[in-house]
Amino acid sequence: MVNIIAFLIAGGFFYAGFWLFGLAFQVPESQAAWVFFAGILVNLFALAIPMNVLSRRN
Repeated sequence: MVNIIAFLIAGGFFYAGFWLFGLAFQVPESQAAWVFFAGILVNLFALAIPMNVLSRRN
């Protein structure tokens, strides 16, 4: 059950990262790079959850 919850949380972060990628084209140009970089960090965090946290739980 914990694996399912962690997978759903990781999926939420993954989709939020893609949302930030799209949002970067709608914010002012001075903030666009920071929002896009935040999307990259959120996606990296979403991929780190299954690779690190879930691999230890098995």
